[in-house]
Amino acid sequence: MQERISLNEEERQGFELQTTYRFMPGPGGIPEVFYSSVLHEENPAATLTYSPAARIWRINTGWRRRKDKKQMCFVINPITGRWSKQDSPNEEEAENTPEKIAQKEPTQLIVLFVDDHSRIFPLALPRR
Repeated sequence: MQERISLNEEERQGFELQTTYRFMPGPGGIPEVFYSSVLHEENPAATLTYSPAARIWRINTGWRRRKDKKQMCFVINPITGRWSKQDSPNEEEAENTPEKIAQKEPTQLIVLFVDDHSRIFPLALPRR
């Protein structure tokens, strides 16, 4: 049994991933960022950016095929650590008898992410 999966495997499994970054401060507290333009026939084709130090976040926002695209999280039982199969913790059950309510497991919304520090080369293409 595999204990961990890579981000590439998460994407192949059908999860929606989002990548964000922040340039980290260099000497003097100012972020070290270097820019260069790529020209095609004297028109800007792209802007290249380099930073020797950036904080990168890879966020798993949920299944690509989830019903509610606005819900960017997972539902988990914080006591047992088990994942809920329901899309939303607020969905009403068909039967809300006192017995069912007493048996209902508590749920919590969580966002899965990993972060790292690395040098980065983000590419910005001009808008057309």
